Amino acid sequence: MEKNIVNIIWADDDIDSILDDICIGDLKSKGFKVVGKAHDGIELKHLLDSSVNANAVIVDANFCEEGIPENDELVSTGFEYARFLQRERNGRIPFFLFTGRSESILREKYKLLGSNALDDFPRHVRWFSKTITAEFDMMFDAIRSEVERIQSPEFIISNRYYNELKAAAFLGKDCEAKILKLLIQDYENTLAENDDPFNNLRKILERVFQVLKRYAIIPPYKRINEIASYLLFNNPSKKSEDFDKYVSLKKNVLSKPLASEVYSMTKLLQDGNHDAGDDLAGCANSDVDKCSEGALEYEVDKYWRNTKDTSFFKAMLWTMIGLIHWTYDICMKHPNAEENREQIWCECSFH
Repeated sequence: MEKNIVNIIWADDDIDSILDDICIGDLKSKGFKVVGKAHDGIELKHLLDSSVNANAVIVDANFCEEGIPENDELVSTGFEYARFLQRERNGRIPFFLFTGRSESILREKYKLLGSNALDDFPRHVRWFSKTITAEFDMMFDAIRSEVERIQSPEFIISNRYYNELKAAAFLGKDCEAKILKLLIQDYENTLAENDDPFNNLRKILERVFQVLKRYAIIPPYKRINEIASYLLFNNPSKKSEDFDKYVSLKKNVLSKPLASEVYSMTKLLQDGNHDAGDDLAGCANSDVDKCSEGALEYEVDKYWRNTKDTSFFKAMLWTMIGLIHWTYDICMKHPNAEENREQIWCECSFH
C-alpha cells in the first residue's frame, strides 16, 4: 500500500549541502517531500506563514534567527526562534531537532543557561543526531508516526473541541469518551451507522442532572422531566408531587433559549411510560447505565431506524454539549452545595 506523502520544511544554515540529489531521491522513496528550505529563522517563519502545506519541520541546533553564523561557535538563536514558532502554532505542526552537536555539549549548554529548551525535543523522539547514521531513518519514522497521529480524527477532534471535552470530563471520563466518539463519528460522517445513538445521550443527560443535584444547582427532583421543566419554567408540571415545593432565587438559572432546547430534548429522549428510566432517585453514578430502559413516547428510536436522520440527531447532540458546558461553568462558579441551597433555590415555606 502506497504511503501518503509527508511534506517537510527543513531549517539549517547548511541545508543546501545536506539536501543533495541523492538525499532528495532517498526521501522521495520513503514518502517524504521537502517543500521548503530555510537557512535561518526568518526564512523559516516566511515558509510557515506562506501557503506551503507543511506537515512537519526539521531544525538544526546551530543556526541564526537571521543570516548565517560567522564562526563555528554554537549559535542557537535560530533554534530558539524555531521553538517560539512551534509554540505559536500550538503543536499543530511537529518540530524535530536534527543536529551534529553532541548530546553532552547541548545538554551542558542549556544547563548553564538554565533553559528547558531541550525538553521540547526528547532524545530519539524529537531529537536525532546527524553523526549517527541509523538515526536518519529513525527520525523519518518518528516524523511519519507523529504526523499520522496529528492527522488522526481523534487528535483533530480532541483539539478542536478541547473546552467541550474538558466540560464533559467533569461529568466523568465515560461521558467524555461518549461525546468524543460521537464527535469523531460526525467528523467522519459515520453517525448513520449507529443503531441507537440516542442511548448515550440519555445516559449523559441523566449524569448531567445528577451532577446539578449534587452541587445543589437545582432542587432534588426525582424525575428527569421535572428537572427539565424546572430549568425552563422554574417549576415541574402541576401533575408532579413537587409542584410549587421549591422556589428559584435566581430567575432562569439556565438561559431561556438553551432551557427550551433542553426541555424539548429531554421529552424526546425520555421514556414514554415514565418508569425506571424517568426516576433518578437512588441512581448512583455507577448505576446510571441501569436507568435508561423503556418505550419512547415519541418513538425516536423507530424514527432513527427508518430515516437515519443525522441532522435530527446532531441537533440534540449540540444541545447536549451546550448543556454540558453550562453545567461545568455553573458548578465551577457555585461549588458549595450548602450555599447553593440558600442562594440559588430554597424550599417554599408553606410546605
